[in-house]
This record gives sequence, C-alpha cells and structure tokens, in this order.
Amino acid sequence: MSCLDCHVIHLSYRKMFEVTAQGRVWPCCHLASHYDEKHPIEDKVLTDKFKDDPDWNNIDKHSIDKILDDKMFKEVFPSHENPQGAVLKTCQIYCKKR
Repeated sequence: MSCLDCHVIHLSYRKMFEVTAQGRVWPCCHLASHYDEKHPIEDKVLTDKFKDDPDWNNIDKHSIDKILDDKMFKEVFPSHENPQGAVLKTCQIYCKKR
C-alpha cells in the first residue's frame, strides 16, 4: 500500500503530466513547481538523474514518448505504471497520506 495520496495514481484512467514553460515534463504540478534552477529539488535520485542527463525531461530535446518511457517515469515516480515507486521528498511533503 502506498504511503502517498498521489493525484497521479487517482487519475490512473487518464495519462496526465505537467509541462512547464521551460519545456520540462513532470508527472504532476508539485514536482514541476519544485524544479527550479535557483532552487533545485534536493533529492538524490533526481540530483543523480540531472547529473547524468540534464535534459532527460526536456521536451525541446526529446519526444514526449521518449520522456514518458524514461526509467524515471516508469520506475521511480509514483505513477499508474508503478504506484509503489520511490518516494521522493517532494511527494512526501505534498502528497503524504494524512
């Protein structure tokens, strides 16, 4: 059972995601709003991902299909494909079950 009240999971009948004005694709608005070059998300999983490929979720560099097929969307983010995914700090802050 997930420890999150994740809106992405609740809307599993729809495949939704957030695209920021900077062209970044995220599974939800909480992660999108936390990503900022001045205030990056302080989470080892995401920090390592951005070190490996700073444009992994940039729609100006990759197709939406390639981004959504990335390991982050398939295995890490809590999503309809993997509701028991890694619990990121942002998810813990905004979507923890109360």
